[in-house]
Amino acid sequence: MIQKVIKSLAVICVVLLARLVPIHWIIGSHAAAFSLSSIFAPVVGLHCGLAWTTMFVWTKKVTSLSSLGYSCLHRLPLFFAAQSLRQKGYLVSAIVSLLCMALFVLHPVGGQAWLYSLYWLIPVTLSCVVATEMSRALQASFTAHAVGSVIWLYTGAIPASMWIALIPVVAYERLFIAVGIYVVNKFCVTIIQSMKQYVTSSKACA
Repeated sequence: MIQKVIKSLAVICVVLLARLVPIHWIIGSHAAAFSLSSIFAPVVGLHCGLAWTTMFVWTKKVTSLSSLGYSCLHRLPLFFAAQSLRQKGYLVSAIVSLLCMALFVLHPVGGQAWLYSLYWLIPVTLSCVVATEMSRALQASFTAHAVGSVIWLYTGAIPASMWIALIPVVAYERLFIAVGIYVVNKFCVTIIQSMKQYVTSSKACA
């Protein structure tokens, strides 16, 4: 119980430092932006569970059933990223990525930009190799990208030419997020270990 509290406090302290800081505008939208939630939400899910992830990503006010559905739909990538980062989430990540590839190519617009969906072979491939912290971060980043792209494809009106133009952008964007997940996770682990050592030494002195 104490360890769970320590993990929760450590992660909460870290994520509050950068809550809702924008990274850059989403292509095709003038109102939405990536935020550091793309980096922090998977780490929250890894250390504190999906319930804390739900609380972390639920940042906008819901005023109707329609907005509730919209909010849930556009937060799905963060939940799948959190699941992917967990050790038992590799198979889920691979299956989700393959499913997203199929849904993307079967769409009339996506079928014209099928090259874009090849990025999602990355989490599938990583699920077959020896896992490292960086490979898990990459898998989480591209799994979220797969889910998010399919959602935008089916709910937006982005032309095939735009998807093709985004291919080189995705490379540095997803790498940036993966490195961010890796660094933040390392930072959280360090804080958790420090807090555990402090609690242990305090008990020894008592």
